Amino acid sequence: MKPALLLVTLAAATAQVAEGKVIYYWCAKSKCDNAKGVGPTYECGKRAGFGHYDSGRKKWREFGVKPGEPFWEVGGFLDCCHWSGKTACYDISGA
Repeated sequence: MKPALLLVTLAAATAQVAEGKVIYYWCAKSKCDNAKGVGPTYECGKRAGFGHYDSGRKKWREFGVKPGEPFWEVGGFLDCCHWSGKTACYDISGA
C-alpha cells in the first residue's frame, strides 16, 4: 500500500472510532449496575467473537454505535449469560 493511501485509510478509521461509542458487555448476578462482570462473562464474550477484554472491570469493550448481532443473535452473548442464570448487560459510553 502506498504511504499516502495508508495515511488516508488510517485517518478514516480513526475518525470512525472517534465518532463511535465504547460499548461494555458483561454478565451480572441480577441487575445491570456498574459492578464488575461475573462468570461466564469471559466465556460468553469469546463465544460472541468480542476482541477486547478488560480484565480489571471483567467486561468486554467494543466500539460501535449500538449493540450488534453478537449480543442479540440466537446463541449470542445475551443467551450465553442467561444459560448460566445471569443477566446480560451492556453500557454505551462516549469514546
